[in-house]
Amino acid sequence: MTRRSMSGIGPSTGAATRMNRKLAPQIAPRRTSRRRSNADTHAILCVMRYFHEEQRFARSWSWLLVLLVVVALVAVATAGLSPRPTPAAAIAAAALVFAVVFVVLFVARLETEVTADDLVIRFHGLWPTRRVKLADVVEHVARDYSIFDSGGWGVHWGLAGLTYNVSGNRGVQVRLRDGKRLLVGSQRAVELNAAIAEARAARGGVGR
Repeated sequence: MTRRSMSGIGPSTGAATRMNRKLAPQIAPRRTSRRRSNADTHAILCVMRYFHEEQRFARSWSWLLVLLVVVALVAVATAGLSPRPTPAAAIAAAALVFAVVFVVLFVARLETEVTADDLVIRFHGLWPTRRVKLADVVEHVARDYSIFDSGGWGVHWGLAGLTYNVSGNRGVQVRLRDGKRLLVGSQRAVELNAAIAEARAARGGVGR
């Protein structure tokens, strides 16, 4: 009786083991697909873009620089007829400086982007890329600014903090957790401010 019982148990246990082995491969892919789904969702959030803008220096500045370069070259050619080379050398140096500035301003462009995690500021051809973590943003607001607030155009310090701009008097003032401030010039300042608020709200921050 005992041997029969044990022999009866043996096959049923073996059948259960074989059944588990058959089910195991079916369960594993589901877990893998779930992991892939989570990874895909995270990747989508990382590349999500709430705002994008590209700005270039005003055309009037470019034409002004072209005019100055032409005038400088004409002055060099005229001075070249003179037996005194010193003025010609000085004018040539000035023309070279004007030419370099013109090329820099022609190539440079301000690109502003708001992603799920960062406020990205790229000043191509002029300044290294800066990534501001939205988790470090304490306050942000769209505002008008004066030449004293910004200090001019380009990348520099002003009363509003470190400024990135190319033209106009509209931008977004940002204050960081460490107390630092920066001003980002934009032709769509209200949209930029709203995008920062939306991105911060999506990640659990407080949008202002």
